[in-house]
Amino acid sequence: MTGIEITERMDAGVLSLKGRTGHLQCERENAAISSVSWGIAPHRSSTARKDKPMASPVVLITGALTGIGRATAFAFARSGAQVVISGRHDDAGAALAGELRDAGAQTEFVRADVREEEDVRNLVDRAVARFGRLDIAVNKPGRKASRAR
Repeated sequence: MTGIEITERMDAGVLSLKGRTGHLQCERENAAISSVSWGIAPHRSSTARKDKPMASPVVLITGALTGIGRATAFAFARSGAQVVISGRHDDAGAALAGELRDAGAQTEFVRADVREEEDVRNLVDRAVARFGRLDIAVNKPGRKASRAR
């Protein structure tokens, strides 16, 4: 399979993303994301990783401070992921990181404006520096507004 296959079954409230290296599935209940599951695809040159689920993926979520991004951060945190959250507002980011830590998640907030290339580079670098890798990126930028600094 090349690229990413996205399917959404509105009747079941399931969004699935499947690619060459793994899959991600989100299930919605009403307007909230109720569960998230992930897995890693079998590696062609090694049987050691074959059909093994990712133990505790590192997930980066942009636009995580409100709405769908925030719900996604909590869904991944409840599922045991290590979560890097990003947004343009320091106070809201620090508050959300605290809530996620209180819920038992390993998390890091990195202020970034995804319209700025340098911010994006710093965001990825900080995620990898903190957790050693990056497994999943949920790129859900927030609404358009003036550039906050």
